[in-house]
Amino acid sequence: MRLFVLGCFTWMTAAGTIAGENLAPKAPVREVEDDYFGTKISDPYRWLENIKNDPEGQQWLKSQADYSRKLIDSMPGHEKLQARITELINSEPATIAKPRQLANGNLFYLKTPANQNTAKLCFRRSPSDEEVVLVDPDDFQKRTGLPYAINYFEPSWDGRYVAFGISAQGSENAEIRLINTANQKETGEVIPRCDLGAVSWLPDGIHFLYNQLQELKPDQPATEKYFNSRMAFHEVGSDPAKDVVYLTVDGNPSIPVKPNQAATITTVPGGEFSFAIVSNFVANEIAVFVAPMKDLGPNTKWQKLADFEDQVTGFGVTRDTVYLLTHKNAPRFKIVSRSLGADEVGEEKEVVPTGDKVIQQIVSAKDGIYYTATDGVDCRLYRLNSSDPTKREEIPLPATGWVSFYDFEEGFVGDLRKPGVLVTLSSWVAATNYYAYDPEKKRLSELALQPPGPNDKPKDVVSQEVKVKSYDGTLVPLSIVGLQSFQRDGTHPALLSGYGSYGIVDEPRYQPVDRAFLEHGIWRAVAHVRGSGVYGDQWYRAGQKANKPNTWRDFIACGEYLINERYASRSKLAGVGGSAGGITIGRAITDRPDLFSVALSVVGSLDTLRSEVTADGPPNVPEFGTIKEEAGFRALREMSTYDHIQQGTAYPTILLYHGYNDPRVEVWMSAKAGARFQAATSSGKPVLLDIDYESGHGIGNTRSQNIRRTTDLLSVMLWQFGDPEFQPAEKFKAKKE
Repeated sequence: MRLFVLGCFTWMTAAGTIAGENLAPKAPVREVEDDYFGTKISDPYRWLENIKNDPEGQQWLKSQADYSRKLIDSMPGHEKLQARITELINSEPATIAKPRQLANGNLFYLKTPANQNTAKLCFRRSPSDEEVVLVDPDDFQKRTGLPYAINYFEPSWDGRYVAFGISAQGSENAEIRLINTANQKETGEVIPRCDLGAVSWLPDGIHFLYNQLQELKPDQPATEKYFNSRMAFHEVGSDPAKDVVYLTVDGNPSIPVKPNQAATITTVPGGEFSFAIVSNFVANEIAVFVAPMKDLGPNTKWQKLADFEDQVTGFGVTRDTVYLLTHKNAPRFKIVSRSLGADEVGEEKEVVPTGDKVIQQIVSAKDGIYYTATDGVDCRLYRLNSSDPTKREEIPLPATGWVSFYDFEEGFVGDLRKPGVLVTLSSWVAATNYYAYDPEKKRLSELALQPPGPNDKPKDVVSQEVKVKSYDGTLVPLSIVGLQSFQRDGTHPALLSGYGSYGIVDEPRYQPVDRAFLEHGIWRAVAHVRGSGVYGDQWYRAGQKANKPNTWRDFIACGEYLINERYASRSKLAGVGGSAGGITIGRAITDRPDLFSVALSVVGSLDTLRSEVTADGPPNVPEFGTIKEEAGFRALREMSTYDHIQQGTAYPTILLYHGYNDPRVEVWMSAKAGARFQAATSSGKPVLLDIDYESGHGIGNTRSQNIRRTTDLLSVMLWQFGDPEFQPAEKFKAKKE
């Protein structure tokens, strides 16, 4: 994210213990010991896992959050910085997300206007028609007093209705509602427990399929939240309680579904076939089945297209052929095809062989199949002609960057009624924009949807791609962003971010708010560590389960590179990781507490040894492993930040930000880690718990919540980098020793 030259840096060198009368109380120690395969593990803060039901734990967390809030707010520059971040975010007339254009020209999208707090669901009958707001989450907040967010939406093929998922306070506990585009009124149905959504409309525009989680009984553990979900069939205007189940555990003998798997049904507008997808939740590989759409029902006879061992991660379809994206015997992926028939499917044929680029995404259109392929973070766009898929053409992009289909709507397979494709294009030096490709004119044109802002294409921002030698000699890609005026003389601070899980790529992306970091002289660096998908499946597997140490060791190597190459000095290097990236930053500072001056964990997964006891734990077993197996236990223990915090170690300044209602990584993860770091550190540097009681994992955050989080993270960094405008009020300053 991302000039001032530091004058006197005496505060950091004089840091001792924070004034005792202002320090939030340390958590009591209540040892619990577990035995894993003969290895005894001590857990001094297990009791905090019950923090939402324990008045003592709630009071302790609130005191920690209040202390952090008062300390950060006492910084003289905090209010001014928040105003600047607000100004930058609102410099765009509006922020557009997830547009969907139907064959009839109807356009749907999420829009957050400048100076407003939430994304509204908007509609135009054609791109040039007047905009209509269909759903405004603020209307829900007026009724309940709680912030709401639209989690997903899906228009019917004719655009008559839109099914949308909405939830409160970042909980992601979405309920499906329906709105009529003609009169902008809801139809009245409310379908609860639809966190996964997976809405698929049928051609008639009044029936759709949706995924619904089971209703947990009082005696059922939270870990079964995502078990036994079902795909049900709904008619607009009918009672959801009477919906017929089309797919569930043991519900159809032609599709075996286990309790800990998710099964969904996807329809493709303009297509004659429907597809059933079985997933092991976070695992990228899926099992795919096909059946004629006219035969859809509870007892549909599905034909198998691909099983998990076929290592398919996505697919596109034409009227009579399915194109499967797979990494089987193809570490950088390949595309194979199978013909579709009413009673049988054809043999597999290789269409796009594996090559030097990683195939990332695939989507369907009337004129063929579109896909993207990357070399590092350099992305290209290609098309396979529907009449002759052996003819592959590269579509020139207006600028170098990352091109994507799935920004429009996750899980969108495509639309066979309209030619061409909509894409986003983003880079490190220009804000994301939307484009439409016309195959007849062979032209990629800017879609007049995202209004331009004054900070979208800064002329003074530069980026570079380098490769860093990791501890074992592996070359790790590192992206570095700064201003043209920045000098590599060790005087600038740097912020290094990393993720490294699920095969997700840290895509190039510039936002106007990044200007706030750059204006304070901060380099932005993104480490594409093992565990990400930047180099395909092998790169991903090299940072998974027992190989997870590669992730934070790559991150450490990138931090050392920034210091050795004088982008920053050791006293001005910050590291940040969010969610599963909490493993990355957490284990980096427990392995190398001397490397970073500031560590920022955002909704971080910090106690992986105990993650399996949470609702989101079992779905993540394919990614991280299970404590029920010895190899899994050892891998999870190794990647657990909490279990590697050592008493008497000089840890850097640590800020642990978390949304209290986080459904993916429980808030006690940060609470336990914060308590243990506070008790263990010998550096005298602060360990802060920054808790937002109205948010969750970040999905559905309001604009004001994002502004708060960004301001807090940057303020703590500038404090520790010695910026005089960000030294806390006297009562919070460290005692000199």
